[in-house]
Amino acid sequence: QQYQGNSAELSNLREFREDYSSEKALWWYTRESFFYKTLNAALRNQNIHIIFLFRGFISDIHRQLEAYQADDTLRVYRSQMISSNELETLRQSCDQFISINSFFSTSIDKKKALSFLNSCDVGDNIEPVLFEIVANPALVTSKPFADVSPYSEFTDESEVLFMLGSIFRLQN
Repeated sequence: QQYQGNSAELSNLREFREDYSSEKALWWYTRESFFYKTLNAALRNQNIHIIFLFRGFISDIHRQLEAYQADDTLRVYRSQMISSNELETLRQSCDQFISINSFFSTSIDKKKALSFLNSCDVGDNIEPVLFEIVANPALVTSKPFADVSPYSEFTDESEVLFMLGSIFRLQN
């Protein structure tokens, strides 16, 4: 019902119903479609009902991230527009751990991450932030991360995806 009249999304829904397999979970997640939008909105808003409905897909993504887990330490980047209040909270959280309640998309390519910030409009109380993350797979016990570029709809994006619930230590 949500996509009634939206022929592109209805086509995506039809394709998803006919072609989805657990081996394509990352491809569907990285695709600009209802799957990505609905799942991320549910995680962001903590909509337990929708998250429950997506549990199988979340599990498929987890399995794929485990299978493709990075072997070496990676330096990755994430650009994001955040509120001044949120930035201040992060500044006060130095040397503490933070947990991410969604999938966390990053790039190996710092220039790509910065280009996103350059394309965003900075508004009142909104700050551009570039996160630099050193991700060591030896420290990962249950929340995998992997370069998903080969399994993505956008193979040229150098994307490293972290499992939802990943924990990071904020240094500065």
